[in-house]
Amino acid sequence: MIREAVYTILSGDSNVTNEVSTRIYPMNAPQNPTFPFVIFEISQDPEYTKDGAAPVIYTDLDIYIYCKGSPRNNDTIADVLKTALDQYSGTVAGHEIDNILWQDTRDTLWNPDQDEYQLGMSFRIREK
Repeated sequence: MIREAVYTILSGDSNVTNEVSTRIYPMNAPQNPTFPFVIFEISQDPEYTKDGAAPVIYTDLDIYIYCKGSPRNNDTIADVLKTALDQYSGTVAGHEIDNILWQDTRDTLWNPDQDEYQLGMSFRIREK
């Protein structure tokens, strides 16, 4: 699944790892994680034609950034994630990625009791 490709792209980008180290998790973070960290989720969507499934596969990638202290910390991480992913193309982890497009960034959560901030980002991946 393309999950490995997404992880490889993010963990291989020094700007991303300078911000979150190796705390890049598919679907769930471990209990009591160190902040800041990133969780990503994917859903895939084949495109169909009258002849059946087309060779193009679209993947929706949702990324959630968690930090403490200030929402500006999330903004910094969002900027490096966007730089790492937006307009990315190439072959990685056995996936031929035609293009990754940034779709949006949104504030999604603030927990005042824990001083935690969450920011969400969405991307659309097109594989060949």
